[in-house]
Amino acid sequence: MTHNELKAIVAAELKKRTPLSDIQNILAEQHKYKMTFLDLRILASELEEVIESMAGEDRAAEELKGG
Repeated sequence: MTHNELKAIVAAELKKRTPLSDIQNILAEQHKYKMTFLDLRILASELEEVIESMAGEDRAAEELKGG
């Protein structure tokens, strides 16, 4: 698995708000890729633009509900 493939899988799971421990299990079970929790946490922090966009979407949804 390439680093870009790994990032794509983790980003997709983060968008679904999958907990990191569950992502770690998905990587091990479905993709046969073992990764320490710390390494996964570091990778997730590199993908913070995904998290920021999720927060922006949440704010937009709240504005629509409230407005």
